[in-house]
Amino acid sequence: MDSDLDVDASLATALKEKLERRGVLGGIKAKIRSELYGVIDHSEESGRREVSDQDYLIDDLVRDYLLYRRLNITLSVFTPESGQLETPLDRSMLAKKLGIANTGAAFRKLPLLYTLISEVHPKGREFFDIKQQGNVE
Repeated sequence: MDSDLDVDASLATALKEKLERRGVLGGIKAKIRSELYGVIDHSEESGRREVSDQDYLIDDLVRDYLLYRRLNITLSVFTPESGQLETPLDRSMLAKKLGIANTGAAFRKLPLLYTLISEVHPKGREFFDIKQQGNVE
């Protein structure tokens, strides 16, 4: 019986190491957390929590960044947990609501969060290597 447990432990260790090397273990763990959150969230009688308009905009700003970075597994947990709708706000509407006026070619390629940071950072656009004429290096 102990030899069966040793084989199972060895197999589990080998599988874990292989998945880590392939870079998929983190994604599997995140997917499990997402599914667990979904089960817990749907079992609560109180339903979804109320989200203020400001929080909704900020959460959508974060989602814009996660989409840009292609952090889809993180997004699959973030979206339901934050109370966001499955479909994000229109990007131009989000920019308008956040008071982001400069939506030149470079900024259409980058997340809106970059634009906000570049407007308050002392180095401005140089902080993200964004050229004034709208080209991204």
